[in-house]
Amino acid sequence: MSKTEKFVEDTEEYDAMVADEYTKALTPQTDDPNTPAFTFRAVFLGCLWAVFLATANVLFSFRTNSFVIPTGLAQLLSYPMGVFLAWILPKGFLNPGPFSIKEHVLIFIIAGSAGGLPYGVDNVVMQHGKNFINDPAVNMGNSLAFVTASQLIGYGLAGICRRFLVKPAAMLWPGVLPNVALFTALNKVETAGDKTEKYSQTRYSYFFMVFFMIFVFQFFPSLLATSLSTVSLLCLFTTNRTARFLGSGSSFGGIGILAWSFDWTQISVYAPIAVPFYATANLVGGAIIWNWIVTPIFYYTNSFGNPFLVSANRMYSDNTTAPILNSNHIYSKDGERVFVKRPDPENPSKADKYYLLANDFSMDQEKYEAFKPFYLTEAFAGAYLLSFVTIAASISHVILWYGADIKVQFRQALRQTSTAEGLKDTHNVLMEAYPDLPEWIYAAWLAVFTVLSVVVCEITPFHMPWWATLLATFMAIVFTIPIGIIQAVTGSQIGLNVITEFVIGLISPGQTIYMATFKSFGYNVMIQALNLVSDLKLGHYMHISPYAMVTAQLIGTVIGILFNTVGALYIMDSLQSPKIFVDDLWLAQGYNTFLNAAGIWGSIGPARFFGSGTPYFSLNLGFLAGFILPVIPWLLNKYYPNNFWHLINVPLLAFNNTVPGELGALLPALLIGLYTQFFLKRYRTEWFNKYNYVLAIALDSGAAIAVLVITILQAFITEEVTPPPSLLSPGSLDFYCWEQPYTYSG
Repeated sequence: MSKTEKFVEDTEEYDAMVADEYTKALTPQTDDPNTPAFTFRAVFLGCLWAVFLATANVLFSFRTNSFVIPTGLAQLLSYPMGVFLAWILPKGFLNPGPFSIKEHVLIFIIAGSAGGLPYGVDNVVMQHGKNFINDPAVNMGNSLAFVTASQLIGYGLAGICRRFLVKPAAMLWPGVLPNVALFTALNKVETAGDKTEKYSQTRYSYFFMVFFMIFVFQFFPSLLATSLSTVSLLCLFTTNRTARFLGSGSSFGGIGILAWSFDWTQISVYAPIAVPFYATANLVGGAIIWNWIVTPIFYYTNSFGNPFLVSANRMYSDNTTAPILNSNHIYSKDGERVFVKRPDPENPSKADKYYLLANDFSMDQEKYEAFKPFYLTEAFAGAYLLSFVTIAASISHVILWYGADIKVQFRQALRQTSTAEGLKDTHNVLMEAYPDLPEWIYAAWLAVFTVLSVVVCEITPFHMPWWATLLATFMAIVFTIPIGIIQAVTGSQIGLNVITEFVIGLISPGQTIYMATFKSFGYNVMIQALNLVSDLKLGHYMHISPYAMVTAQLIGTVIGILFNTVGALYIMDSLQSPKIFVDDLWLAQGYNTFLNAAGIWGSIGPARFFGSGTPYFSLNLGFLAGFILPVIPWLLNKYYPNNFWHLINVPLLAFNNTVPGELGALLPALLIGLYTQFFLKRYRTEWFNKYNYVLAIALDSGAAIAVLVITILQAFITEEVTPPPSLLSPGSLDFYCWEQPYTYSG
């Protein structure tokens, strides 16, 4: 019996035991503080990879299912590059000796800080894009100012929270474990997981074996046989239109019941190999229950009084319009799609009557009266209900399970002490060799960039009054620790996007730009802080000086701000191929969701969408349910003590990020997580300790490289790379659900 199968009353003690089981076989247990870290070659290679990842990932953000090239790619390829520089550079400042694992980590940190797309870019795309609001006042200068302000403010918050989210051993951060495994494998650092005679293949060779296998395979669902990206199984085994509609798993169709994806870029969204199985079971299980059971009940009972919503993308072979569930669009009382745009006075069109915005980007009241009430698909409305549940449940869950420990850490922070038992693990002891940044530096940084943010929001087209900037920042500060704890323990990140929309929409209805800017600050400040905290935990495991870590993060963030912002503007204004907003795989659903959210919460406002007398008023019960539901497993644990109750995570059960998009990844993710994180972890422990996280990073990296190669071939070399329509690469991924030939491109 493992330690974690025995009942442990204290939640943080139990989580610390879980963390020890996962990390002891992966992380270095010794350290030499004299190992070179922040060197010329580390900064040079880090900046090189930062530019590449920022440029590539902003392009991939326009995919239907947005895809991010993992920083693991830079982690992989920077190792031979570092060894090469150590071989050719003259000894001295440029070359302090053999390439070290600490240099390798700092390259990864610089690259990763640039490679994650800043949330402020969503605002730039929404306001600047011709397919969106098309505001000519948004230019390169004010876009860079806005993204800079919203990105850098998170540093101060991250530093203040590190006492709660980095130093306690219970804060596992499963998302960084694959990277730790690859660092130790590439740099041939022996850990407890290597001490097995049963499996002789090195982690290094295992990584490359898996990497090349998935690299070759990924060409099929991404190019040669795109029908494999989402296989709608129900449509293949029945002619019943209802079953086919519900089984359709592609965008603007049904909800993908029993759909299956062979595309690792879709499956990897759930990180089933990296995160504990209970987290995958909560996340995927909740999505299956909601999408496959509750949503059809809403649809067939017409719970919200929806009119028949017209799908412009899907028609049956007899030219009858197919119903639609998997959409993030807004519809009028007549079931016609309406757009969060203003008419272009220089290019009037027939579609102008469906554009909701006036010239000042506020709601056109005349059109509002003509179209109201507005409607959403049942799946999209349900996604908002679950968002309400998630945000309320996050607070309730953390207070119930972690409240006592947070109190202890807070008191110690006030006294500037670190006496808790959770801070005396191996890594904390080894990190005592390095000076830490004083907390007043982080507090000062937070204050300075809060003031800068106020100024930027007042004078740029991303206009928001000063008090709203302060309110958004305050909301981020309040939620960072509770949501950070959930991410640190389960590996799943929950955002503040919906609650920020709800709050500002109630305070200032009818303001599209204002709402989107508030959302970015309230959401992005917290997310950026947690991303930085995650990096600090990686540095904690690898025993890197906090000063070196923070400097590396800053360098990467600045590069990311520049290349992500400039790249997004170039893609919208100049890129000819792939056909953004046209091709099935490049519909930019993430940006469409952001725009439509601006319409729902800003232009229309929550009072008009979710207020009394509206079709979606009942969704507000999600807040109440979110506060109450976590009490149930907590009470069961209190009266019937068992570690199982701790594994029921209501915020994850309610966290549904599947609509809209391709819906075939749920079953594969669940089964892969069951096999790796349950069966292999329990019954093949030696294999799991040695190879599991290497497998995770190899799959992510190989698939990423394949998609990148395909995109470069299509966008910058020749469009003839794309095969003509066939059964394997049809015009529409699930044409068979609509009784159409494979040439159908609806």
